[in-house]
Amino acid sequence: MNRIAACAAVVLSLLATTSCRPARYKVQETRLGPCDKSVDLAYIAAFSRDSSHLAYFLRHGAKVRVVADGRPDTEYDEIAEGSLTFSPDGGRLAYAARTGSKWFAVVDGQTSVGYDKIGPRHGIHFFAVQFSPDGKRVAYVAQKGEKSLMVVDGQAGPEYDDVGYQQFSPDSNHVAYAASKGQKWTVVEDGQPGAEYDGIGFGYMVTFSNDGKHLAYTARKDKKVIAVVDGRPAVEYDEILYDDLTFSPDSKHITYAAKKDGKWFVVVDGQPGLEYDKVSVPVFSTDGKRMAYVADKGGKSRLVMDGKPGAEYNHVDRPFFSPDGERFAYAATRGTKSFAVVDNRADTEYDKVAVLAPFSPDSKHVAYVAKKGEKWTAVVDGIPSVEYDQINFAPTFSPDSKRIAYEVKSGEKWFEVVDGKVSAECSYDLGPAFSQDSRHIMYLDDKGAKCSLVLDGQPGAEYDKILVADCAFGRDDNVEFLGISENSLYRVKYIPAP
Repeated sequence: MNRIAACAAVVLSLLATTSCRPARYKVQETRLGPCDKSVDLAYIAAFSRDSSHLAYFLRHGAKVRVVADGRPDTEYDEIAEGSLTFSPDGGRLAYAARTGSKWFAVVDGQTSVGYDKIGPRHGIHFFAVQFSPDGKRVAYVAQKGEKSLMVVDGQAGPEYDDVGYQQFSPDSNHVAYAASKGQKWTVVEDGQPGAEYDGIGFGYMVTFSNDGKHLAYTARKDKKVIAVVDGRPAVEYDEILYDDLTFSPDSKHITYAAKKDGKWFVVVDGQPGLEYDKVSVPVFSTDGKRMAYVADKGGKSRLVMDGKPGAEYNHVDRPFFSPDGERFAYAATRGTKSFAVVDNRADTEYDKVAVLAPFSPDSKHVAYVAKKGEKWTAVVDGIPSVEYDQINFAPTFSPDSKRIAYEVKSGEKWFEVVDGKVSAECSYDLGPAFSQDSRHIMYLDDKGAKCSLVLDGQPGAEYDKILVADCAFGRDDNVEFLGISENSLYRVKYIPAP
């Protein structure tokens, strides 16, 4: 039986749980063309965000072309690896391609004028062509001889010695980037350059507020660093932590951690807070009403919530807010013991605790992993699970907050634990994902030489490599991925049977 026939004959019987009824999936596999197993699929293929669209490119002799949703595009001498990009709604596709010595931005099948490179001078082609959040606009950096320029909506901007990555505002109305002439740098917003500085923050990073009305970035002036908000420079400091300026989700506030005369503090809307020996980057709640950061002073660490210092510990990790913004959690250490602090209440002590994205989507549950002796356990709402030799990643909640999954190691073997039940043996994988209705769960089982997609505990066919869409479960709970096997590229779907 050939591979396609064999895979088409596979029927996955899904395991029933207390929160889902039995269902059946069939496997549909389509060969797309020859592909060496050494190829990195993330470089040659891309899914749209909702996984409903697929684009990839394969070489045929001396030429290469993109195939999008089964439709082949124009042939080129080269297509930049990692440049395939769908618009957020999946309706448009862009990439960088070369013919002869010239590179082109290809958007919706239409090529731009030729340049020496598409993308920043010192960067790579990954996401070289960028769509705005609404998918209606396009921007990219292009190199022309010794000069760099930004192309927005097909219109080339002024030439500079260097240009950083483009950044669209969340409302898609504005685009900004850092650019240099000689030894001076500026930020250009909607084609208008701002004041000149000695440098623009780490990675030439600029930040828009969520409502798109404000633009912020850090700038260097002599040996000082400045936060520039809406073109207005603030107070000069010795350092701004990670050059990270953070707008609140409601766009009403901006904050950052700064250092002056050896002391660190958090600045909110231009006003510096209490001084400490060290502070973390501030974190806002999802509604923007609360803000927290970790502060160290005199060998002690504490969480500062809404400007008020909390209990002191030997060490405090970064805090996490619940999705509704009402709760928070973090890991802390006192002496040789660690514990989770949830809503200002210290949980059970362990030898080590890791709190990462701990809250369920409905904000009612909290989960983290903890170590006692040589064993690890997942703790859900304060109740520890069975102990294992290792737990990989933070526990994952389902969208309805009723289910939970995580990977564990016992001896030399890895297993998936779903709703407290251990699955069949698997290898180290890349983490679980629940379907949108929370009924099904999948993860990638990577055995090194071979890998497979495991759906509700049932492994599928093995491939040399697999690329899963960012949205693992698509429409109607379809699961779609690319796989390489026997030097061929396959598009594979797990589809609900009628």
